[in-house]
Amino acid sequence: MKLKEKVLKWEKVASMNVKRYVFGAAVLNGVIFVFGGADENITIVSSGEYYIVPLNKWIQLKPMKIARSAHCLVAHNDQLYSLGGNDGKQVISSVERYDPSSDEWKDVASMQTPRRWFAAVVFNNVIYAFGGYYCTAVITLFL
Repeated sequence: MKLKEKVLKWEKVASMNVKRYVFGAAVLNGVIFVFGGADENITIVSSGEYYIVPLNKWIQLKPMKIARSAHCLVAHNDQLYSLGGNDGKQVISSVERYDPSSDEWKDVASMQTPRRWFAAVVFNNVIYAFGGYYCTAVITLFL
């Protein structure tokens, strides 16, 4: 669903290709991206897709290197970062970076603390991750 700007009315749009929940979502250059989460069989997935507004269509993307749910996805410097989450066996601290121009995922420095169900934001060219489950109260910073 999307909110029509001028009339403040919800409008139904195309469904994602994969039914998923506890996934990561971010907007990069006006495009909505979603990755990971758990599917309708409660299987943790690595798949991703993006929404093309004028076509009202979701397009599949190259999956993340690690299937993860309850993670965060943030946009920074024309790339997406997938942080932490649960890989189905444990809470993880790993971070992957996605470059939409090459459709490639690369590993980057992990967070100091494994965490899931947390918040992440970009501020002053730094990604901050804080809170969540299986973590300390310390803010984790990484580039």
